[in-house]
Amino acid sequence: MKAGLRIKIVCIATGVMLFSMGAIIASSSYFFTDEYTTALESRSLAIGKSVKIQLERLLRLTFGIRVEDLIGFDQQCADIVKTYAGIRFAMVVGQTNRVVFHNDPARVGETVSDPVLLGAIGERRETITHHSIDGVAVLSAVIPVYRNADQYAASVVVGFDADVIPGKARRMLLFDLGVGLLFFVVGSVVLLAALSVFVTSPLSRLVRAIEGLRAGSADATRRVAIDSQDEIGQLAAAFNELMAELERTTVSKRHLEQEVAERKRAQAVLDERSLELARSNAELEQMAYVASHDLQEPLRMVTSYMQLIEQRYQHRLDADAHEFIGYAVDGAKRMQALISDLLTFSRAGHAKPFVPIDCAQVLDSVVRDLQLSIAESGAQITCSTMPTVVGDATQLSQVFQNLLANAIKFRGAAPPAIDVRCEATDHAWRFSVSDNGIGIAPEYYERIFVLFQRLHGWRNYPGTGIGLAICKKIIERHGGDISVRSAPGQGSTFTFTIPRAAEHALHID
Repeated sequence: MKAGLRIKIVCIATGVMLFSMGAIIASSSYFFTDEYTTALESRSLAIGKSVKIQLERLLRLTFGIRVEDLIGFDQQCADIVKTYAGIRFAMVVGQTNRVVFHNDPARVGETVSDPVLLGAIGERRETITHHSIDGVAVLSAVIPVYRNADQYAASVVVGFDADVIPGKARRMLLFDLGVGLLFFVVGSVVLLAALSVFVTSPLSRLVRAIEGLRAGSADATRRVAIDSQDEIGQLAAAFNELMAELERTTVSKRHLEQEVAERKRAQAVLDERSLELARSNAELEQMAYVASHDLQEPLRMVTSYMQLIEQRYQHRLDADAHEFIGYAVDGAKRMQALISDLLTFSRAGHAKPFVPIDCAQVLDSVVRDLQLSIAESGAQITCSTMPTVVGDATQLSQVFQNLLANAIKFRGAAPPAIDVRCEATDHAWRFSVSDNGIGIAPEYYERIFVLFQRLHGWRNYPGTGIGLAICKKIIERHGGDISVRSAPGQGSTFTFTIPRAAEHALHID
């Protein structure tokens, strides 16, 4: 990993440096060639102008003299070639295109035949032209000489080898290449050393720590010592934070495992106790059912015989005896009602399977059953639209009958006004039974749903104290809940819910 990452970085850096070096050398060669060419052209023009100035001065001082009659310029042309490196020739061409002066005396008197050079001479202005002499490519500076402002006299031509420029460029290119390679080698060595110290070595330590962690042999308290503030230092800091979190998680994991084990043991004990409690409740319900059923017959016999004694011996008994017999019969009837309600309560957890039920029909049936009480009390019952729910029709009838009967029984001075409503929520049907009765204090909201709990005396409001407990057990069997909202003298509103999940399972709208 170490050598591989270093080689990748070096290869990338090498590619970038070589590309940059090549671009720099190529651009330097181009600009050098351009600038050197311009410099040679400028020098050739300057040399030619110096000769031109001398010629024009002599021609203007000596009236009527011809260029061919002047002397000393052959030597001056030879001195130019000798003095300035790169200059191949220097000559003066007369009006008839014959060479008047030349650095090579053998060429004096020759006629210029090169059409390119002749074209440049014919322009009668300073110019640089590319042409060849004796098969050699040259660049020539052509400078016209005038006797006066408009009388052309001759042209000074200074030429230098065109090969001088590529030669100079090649030498500069080789020099730049050598210097570039030297710096490239030195830079590569420095880069390798820097990568080893600042990149690959810290990463190698970090990789070893990660591999140890993956293999399970690393200690959670171990940290990687990298103090740099760059990205590698940030990576090491993140790894150290990860190790610190792992250390905390390891400790938490041990505590969690201990807690899970303890909870499993507690859950096992709880499950065992729950099974025992379920068996005990089942046995208790069965015992209550059997006991209540077996008590019905003796109570009926007691009631019947007490009533028979009262009828047969009524003329022989005094007033106290009649009162005592009345107490006995009343107590027996209360006991029968209590036993009947206990049987109903015990059967509340073992009723019929749930089926679709039209609550409007159930409520109508309950109102018909309570018609006598409604007529005697003058009660007014109003109902909203009732839905179809999934449940036990008999048990829901018991719920409505208990709530409506209580609303009639626990009334105030005014006739009972009872309102039964139902509204749909996202997950349940919410039923409410509201009245204008005597109301219930808030501290008794929970107590009234407990078995045998009564808030009023038997003689004022007869009952066993089991009805609301039966309602609670039935609603809980249906998966809902029941509650009350009330205040003394302000009536009561009993609310219970029936879940809608069972409806969706049976596709009931």
